[in-house]
Amino acid sequence: MASPFSSSVVSSSRAQLAEIFCETPVDLTTFVQDPAYLNNPPLSPIQYDAVRHIEQILSPETYELMQGVWGEYWKPKRFINYATLVFGKGCILPYEKVYDPVSGKWDCVDSLRSDGYVSCYDMETASFKTRPRTASYPHGYGNCVRVELSDGSAIDVYEGHKFLVSGGVWKEARYLSVNDRLAVASFLSCEQPTRVDEDILEFVACLVGRGSFADDSFHVRRTKYTFTYDRYMSLLEKLVGSKLFLQRFWSHLEFTTLFPESFSKLQAVADSVGIGSLEEPITEIPDFVFSLPDDQLAKFLYHVWSFSGATGKVLAKSSGNRGFLLGTAFRFNFQSLARDVQKLLLRLSCPSKLKWYNHHLDDPFFGQKKSSSSSQTQWSVNFNMTNDSARFFDALLSYAPEDSKLIDLRSKCNTDDNFLFPPAVTYSRVSSVQQLGMQEYWNLTVPDGGNYVAGGLINANSGKDHLSRVASLRVVYLLQCLHDPQNYFGMPSQDTIHLLNVASARAQATRAYFTPLTKLVRSSPWFANKCDVKQDMIVWEKNIEMISGHSEAESQEGLNLLLGVADELDGFKSRDAPGARARDFVNSAETIIDMLHTSSKTRFPEAFKVVHISYPRYVGSPILKLLERGKQDQEEMGEESRYYTSGPYATWEVHPNRKKSHFADDYKKDPLMARTKYECKPERAVDPYFRNFQAIRSCMRADDSPLTISYSLGSESGAPVWRADHDFGTMVPKPGALYVIHADLALRHDRAGLAMLHVLDWQDVSSITTDEDGAETELWESRPNIYVDFAIGYEADLSQKPEREIQIRWVRQLVLELRRRGFNIALVSYDQFQCLSGDTSISLLDGREVPIKELAETHPEGGFWVYSVNKDGRIVPGKVTKAWKTGTRSDMVTVTLDNSETVTCTSDHLFMLRDGSYKEAGLLAEGDSLMPLYRRTRKISPTSREYEQVHHPEAAVGQSRWQYTHSMSAGAVHRPADKGEVVHHVDLSSTNNSPDNLQVMSSSDHSALHSRLASGRFENMKSRRWRSKQAVYNHKVVSVVPAPTQDVYDISVDEHHNFAVSSGVVVHNSADSMQILHTQGIKTKKVSADRDDSVWRNLRDLMYEGRISLPNSKMLYEELTALMKMPSGKVDHPASSGKDLADAVACAAMSAVSIGGAETQEESDTVFETASVYDSYPIGFPETPSGMDLYSIGGFSRYNG
Repeated sequence: MASPFSSSVVSSSRAQLAEIFCETPVDLTTFVQDPAYLNNPPLSPIQYDAVRHIEQILSPETYELMQGVWGEYWKPKRFINYATLVFGKGCILPYEKVYDPVSGKWDCVDSLRSDGYVSCYDMETASFKTRPRTASYPHGYGNCVRVELSDGSAIDVYEGHKFLVSGGVWKEARYLSVNDRLAVASFLSCEQPTRVDEDILEFVACLVGRGSFADDSFHVRRTKYTFTYDRYMSLLEKLVGSKLFLQRFWSHLEFTTLFPESFSKLQAVADSVGIGSLEEPITEIPDFVFSLPDDQLAKFLYHVWSFSGATGKVLAKSSGNRGFLLGTAFRFNFQSLARDVQKLLLRLSCPSKLKWYNHHLDDPFFGQKKSSSSSQTQWSVNFNMTNDSARFFDALLSYAPEDSKLIDLRSKCNTDDNFLFPPAVTYSRVSSVQQLGMQEYWNLTVPDGGNYVAGGLINANSGKDHLSRVASLRVVYLLQCLHDPQNYFGMPSQDTIHLLNVASARAQATRAYFTPLTKLVRSSPWFANKCDVKQDMIVWEKNIEMISGHSEAESQEGLNLLLGVADELDGFKSRDAPGARARDFVNSAETIIDMLHTSSKTRFPEAFKVVHISYPRYVGSPILKLLERGKQDQEEMGEESRYYTSGPYATWEVHPNRKKSHFADDYKKDPLMARTKYECKPERAVDPYFRNFQAIRSCMRADDSPLTISYSLGSESGAPVWRADHDFGTMVPKPGALYVIHADLALRHDRAGLAMLHVLDWQDVSSITTDEDGAETELWESRPNIYVDFAIGYEADLSQKPEREIQIRWVRQLVLELRRRGFNIALVSYDQFQCLSGDTSISLLDGREVPIKELAETHPEGGFWVYSVNKDGRIVPGKVTKAWKTGTRSDMVTVTLDNSETVTCTSDHLFMLRDGSYKEAGLLAEGDSLMPLYRRTRKISPTSREYEQVHHPEAAVGQSRWQYTHSMSAGAVHRPADKGEVVHHVDLSSTNNSPDNLQVMSSSDHSALHSRLASGRFENMKSRRWRSKQAVYNHKVVSVVPAPTQDVYDISVDEHHNFAVSSGVVVHNSADSMQILHTQGIKTKKVSADRDDSVWRNLRDLMYEGRISLPNSKMLYEELTALMKMPSGKVDHPASSGKDLADAVACAAMSAVSIGGAETQEESDTVFETASVYDSYPIGFPETPSGMDLYSIGGFSRYNG
């Protein structure tokens, strides 16, 4: 390209530009669309604006010169360093089939390992175009759905996948509703068909039509079908090359016995075309058929139709004389076979409908009655007697023009003006959207079209990868237009300028980004000769490199990064994601963001660009956090902000012909859902477990829980104690009702969820099913209606003096007070205990290190003392009230510390962090600081024995962090020793610092006591010398790895509810409320919402069927709508939310269904006597009668739904 600077007279600005540029750069539109550059379709306005901001890598002074000389295009946009782009995506499951218009075949998406072609629907011309596609690649793991249409077609996709719907807009699968109309292809062409031998074609068609060569009815001769039978026999004889002498009735066994050589020849024919064994039924159309030319395809379908059991009868509809085929146009025993025929018919512009029915096992073709009582499911491919069927019969008549049945059927078809010019797509109604759960999904890219045909539907393709490629090439282009890029940026001439695109996986990096990028470069006249393509890298002239990276690659630090792109950012592991594990953090989203930031800002402090592109996986995901950060910076800094954000966009912003008023009905019905759907403003999980938010709201009554909680400060034994005061409002017990309560206490130390439910009544529900004879039968079953009496949360308040922490006894006190008021409490359940493996040693204050299993076996009632941490962060004695085996768990992990010590426990066991908060073992990350127990031995005087000291993690000003353990122990339980006093070890063992072994006395009494010991008066007293742990500074997590299934144990520690293990860290304990309630005649049970999703499935059924009454609680609603199912199967909440109330309601609902009961009209004035609910161990409750199990009471097991 000629230089514009050849004139002898140039302005000062032009001269300055000539010193900077070796070539005048073109604008973005020309760059994208001109054949000399990228030769691509135009960018959308959203894409264009994003690239315009990203391309600005030059200085403001340079752009001022460019604007003055080269025009207004170069007037700079707002200068940015960070761009966050939140765009949608499209993905399908690996076994779904994509149409190839070149070969005519349908290939599973996971088999498309090289580039190819797809049929792309052009909405401007309303026709299909052949467009290139990339190789496919696994794109993620998420919640998937099956979309079924009224025409019988179906496709399994990721729930964020988009379909073209009527009105020309795209809609995600998660937002589809029954009666939405989706675009389906009605005509597909084959550009390079392949002809086959006519006899083989007819043989395969006969096999497909009848379903199996081995079906004996296939060979039974009947007079009515003599012509068809004779053609079939002639075909077999022609293929085997000899006469087949068979009786009028012959079986498959007879054929293979009498003519084994002939059968082998037929098997060879079948093998050659991919049929497989003739002994097996035909379940799908062989691949070669899809590549047939139109005339052979018509012949194939004619023979399939002739042999498939079509009745050929026509029945007029009551609304007029337009008819439809009664029964089938085609009939098959396998759905896969019917779907393949449905796809073949699109080649003839004959869209059809798929139906299934239970068919009695007679043979309509040969008239053989097999059994009047037996039936099987069959699938039929049907047509309406309109344009579609007319085109079908015309195609068959082109092969068999004298077939009287076809002629008669064609004469009954009603046609209109669209008959000769059929539309490329029709619209089929959504009949259902079924949940498939968490699965892997695949993707491919269509750079020039943005959509493709898969499963017969028009599927959207993401444009994120295309934008990333265009933006990267645009920056390279501008660099190449400079005389010396390194000199321009003040770099040494030998340094390389890097551009990096990082994907979450190698496959995505290669197939979605790098391979299409290299093809684009090689096809561009301007770029082709300026680079060298290498593995995962393009090396450009002027020392510029483009690198395709991914999370599995080696470190990408140390680059001179001008442009860094984090592609599909939410596809990376995140430290804040629900269920995240420490091992996921090495190449987490946060790590990638930090790497891009540090590698670019240090090299190009003004010009660098860091781009984040993704669709959001869940509320609080990395891309949404970056989006929020960017928008906040824009609001605060205005035009000075260095952040650029794009998306999520409202429907009317992307589609100017749509207005918000068009969606008024949706906003009226469901404002929150409408905002999510049309404005892309998720207020809950993007992948919610409960998707029918309207159903949840419909279950919520007008009032909130009648039970309310307030807190007051009381006193026990002279010490201040927080109490939870319950106001029961209008709550009264219902006669006959059996109440269940669940307390969720384990995970959040700032709130504990509690819910009480009971069964209102039982409703008899009928459903229609089909018996073994195919007759419809009405089935009745009883299902419960559930009432949630309350769903509340106890809350901590650490700003109070003293701090108000949640007391587990509050739950017990509430249960007992409800029982006293006459509520028949049938069951109280708690979430599962977090437990330790049996070989975990516990540090005891008496100097011993004892495995927890041994403590459970020898001291089940507790009574011994452990090291605990109080709310002030100081080490104190903790008295154990119970030690027991809690069960067997499979979700075990081993936490390794930086002193090589390990702790094996359940994944949900809570470890105390250095700041006093708690974190589940499975969520611990490498480097997490845990609350330590540091110990050492020191002499009080040069002549004394050594005594243990403990290190207080926190200490007030003037306080020593190190304190003798016996002084700490006695001071906390008895009283501190005053001046002139000492702490005496009763058993004379300096290592036994249990408070029971300590006594505060005066120094003189202590000296006298030891003088008597020295004179021999206590000659039998032996010193207990237990080995004490020395101070080892070990409070960092090194790793968390899975551990085998094993028995688990726990202890309950009074007041502080934590204890130190011998490894030197502090963990949370379980409580013994269940045991206390059980002794008072109230059945208790452990119920967890985290083991699987059974409790959530039960709650979903109750809510979706309107069989549960929920309190009008905003917090409960927000928790329910934010839940999502994780890959592990656990239902969890985003990092920014909780699920304490939701857990309590779900677990109580599960128990209520099991317990049963129902309200009656009988009045009851039962009041149970009890001691004060504030007593530690309430008394006076009747014991459960011997041998009675609350689950065995009559009527509790009525539920069978």
